Amino acid sequence: MTFKPLYLVLLVLLWSWSCGYTNPPAPSEEWPDVSANTPLSLAAECATEGITIPQGVVFGGVVTANDRSGNFYQSILFEDQSAAVELHIGLYDLHNAYPVGTQLAVRAEGLAVMCVDGVVQMGRTISSWSDYRVEPLGVPAVVDRCVVVVGRGEPVEPQRVLVDTLSERMCGRLVRVEGLRYVGDESDWGSNPYSSTSYRLFLTSAGDSLAVCTSRYADFATTPLPVGDVNISGILYHDRQFGADMFILKPRTYEDIDNDR
Repeated sequence: MTFKPLYLVLLVLLWSWSCGYTNPPAPSEEWPDVSANTPLSLAAECATEGITIPQGVVFGGVVTANDRSGNFYQSILFEDQSAAVELHIGLYDLHNAYPVGTQLAVRAEGLAVMCVDGVVQMGRTISSWSDYRVEPLGVPAVVDRCVVVVGRGEPVEPQRVLVDTLSERMCGRLVRVEGLRYVGDESDWGSNPYSSTSYRLFLTSAGDSLAVCTSRYADFATTPLPVGDVNISGILYHDRQFGADMFILKPRTYEDIDNDR
């Protein structure tokens, strides 16, 4: 009987932690006074070496992508005028706390960064054994300390680009490519019996190629692929697909796929 109060306290703590893990706390309506003091280009420089962010660094930016459709998993992307970063948070339903257009300040001191598929990824630490090259922040208390909502704004408009002008410096950014045509014969976006990720090859009228990446867990994975020309917005990556180094576009939602004439 002596240990019963302690046992109940532990149960309450475990229950609270597990609930918080799957439901990130909503940001306060009174925005904290936290200001960015460093451009995201510093994260890009650190990522080439795979090192941690120096003391006192606070990044800022606007959320361009989250997990709303399921095509991004437990991460958000944000960008400023200098660069873009994919932040691995490791919690569910991030679109509720960080909708597209949210203005963030990220206290990044001690966080790890590494370039993966052309995109600067940021997280708790770098791991060689995990599916993530950078480990996610994972714990709500750590997320609350590092990621601060400082305002709400309008969603960022995708930058219109041509395939032949794409560069690795643009990776991680939200872009829009117009006049694409699917050249394969699969019926939908996400069908791939061998992987959780599917890549579809699109061509422009000039013959330039671009791969489009979708997860089978995306809510539009079973939607039929468009016929004819299509305009696609998404986050830009760079990787080896179809036997060649290619730029890859990852849509955020089905609304990013526009096949209106």
